[in-house]
Amino acid sequence: MFNYLFFFFFTFTFTFTFNIFFLCPFLFQLFIFRVFIFRLFIFLLCIIWFFILWFFIFRFTFTFILIRNIS
Repeated sequence: MFNYLFFFFFTFTFTFTFNIFFLCPFLFQLFIFRVFIFRLFIFLLCIIWFFILWFFIFRFTFTFILIRNIS
Protein backbone atom coordinates (compact mmCIF):
# COMPACT_ATOMS: atom_id res chain seq x y z
CA MET A 1 0.00 0.00 0.00
CA PHE A 2 2.73 2.44 0.93
CA ASN A 3 4.70 1.55 -2.19
CA TYR A 4 1.63 2.08 -4.32
CA LEU A 5 0.98 5.51 -2.81
CA PHE A 6 4.59 6.48 -3.17
CA PHE A 7 4.59 5.37 -6.81
CA PHE A 8 1.38 7.26 -7.50
CA PHE A 9 2.70 10.41 -5.80
CA PHE A 10 6.01 10.21 -7.61
CA THR A 11 4.44 9.71 -11.04
CA PHE A 12 1.87 12.41 -10.43
CA THR A 13 4.45 14.99 -9.39
CA PHE A 14 6.80 14.00 -12.16
CA THR A 15 4.15 14.26 -14.86
CA PHE A 16 2.86 17.50 -13.39
CA THR A 17 6.29 19.14 -13.38
CA PHE A 18 7.08 17.66 -16.78
CA ASN A 19 3.90 19.11 -18.22
CA ILE A 20 4.51 22.51 -16.69
CA PHE A 21 8.19 22.87 -17.53
CA PHE A 22 8.54 21.05 -20.81
CA LEU A 23 5.19 20.74 -22.50
CA CYS A 24 3.59 24.03 -21.48
CA PRO A 25 6.26 26.69 -21.09
CA PHE A 26 3.80 29.30 -22.26
CA LEU A 27 1.47 28.53 -19.36
CA PHE A 28 4.36 28.61 -16.94
CA GLN A 29 5.49 32.00 -18.26
CA LEU A 30 1.93 33.21 -18.03
CA PHE A 31 1.81 32.11 -14.41
CA ILE A 32 5.10 33.92 -13.67
CA PHE A 33 3.78 37.00 -15.45
CA ARG A 34 0.60 36.92 -13.38
CA VAL A 35 2.63 36.67 -10.17
CA PHE A 36 4.80 39.56 -11.34
CA ILE A 37 1.72 41.68 -12.12
CA PHE A 38 0.25 40.83 -8.74
CA ARG A 39 3.46 41.84 -6.93
CA LEU A 40 3.69 45.02 -8.96
CA PHE A 41 0.10 45.85 -8.09
CA ILE A 42 0.78 45.35 -4.36
CA PHE A 43 3.94 47.45 -4.62
CA LEU A 44 2.03 50.27 -6.31
CA LEU A 45 -0.69 50.08 -3.70
CA CYS A 46 1.92 50.40 -0.95
CA ILE A 47 3.48 53.41 -2.64
CA ILE A 48 0.10 55.09 -3.13
CA TRP A 49 -0.83 54.37 0.48
CA PHE A 50 2.50 55.80 1.66
CA PHE A 51 2.01 59.01 -0.32
CA ILE A 52 -1.55 59.41 0.93
CA LEU A 53 -0.42 59.01 4.52
CA TRP A 54 2.54 61.31 3.99
CA PHE A 55 0.30 63.95 2.41
CA PHE A 56 -2.20 63.90 5.26
CA ILE A 57 0.46 63.91 7.96
CA PHE A 58 2.35 66.72 6.26
CA ARG A 59 -0.84 68.69 5.69
CA PHE A 60 -2.08 68.38 9.26
CA THR A 61 1.27 69.15 10.80
CA PHE A 62 1.72 72.13 8.50
CA THR A 63 -1.70 73.52 9.36
CA PHE A 64 -1.05 72.88 13.04
CA ILE A 65 2.25 74.78 12.86
CA LEU A 66 0.58 77.63 10.97
CA ILE A 67 -2.25 77.85 13.49
CA ARG A 68 0.24 77.91 16.36
CA ASN A 69 2.34 80.59 14.66
CA ILE A 70 -0.65 82.76 13.83
CA SER A 71 -2.08 82.54 17.30
